[in-house]
Amino acid sequence: MLLATGFALLSAGIAAGAAARPVYVTFQVDSQATDVFGMNASGEVTGYYVDAGGISHGFIRTPDGTIATFDASPYGTSPMGIAADGSVTGSE
Repeated sequence: MLLATGFALLSAGIAAGAAARPVYVTFQVDSQATDVFGMNASGEVTGYYVDAGGISHGFIRTPDGTIATFDASPYGTSPMGIAADGSVTGSE
């Protein structure tokens, strides 16, 4: 079984006069593969994971680590971006 890990670069807050330091987070949606394709300024990331049957499903991961999954179609969902308000774009 091939397991891939989603990877996101979360931006750290900038303190007065201090340079921002990136924070790298790895995670995996319970699946055959996890791919991240979009991140907004709030640190929410979106992408898709592939189940054992080869079908892709969308997810959103919030900065606190909560992962919500969703399907736009029973044939596969491929989110590609996330806006500031949390709305997701992609294809089915």
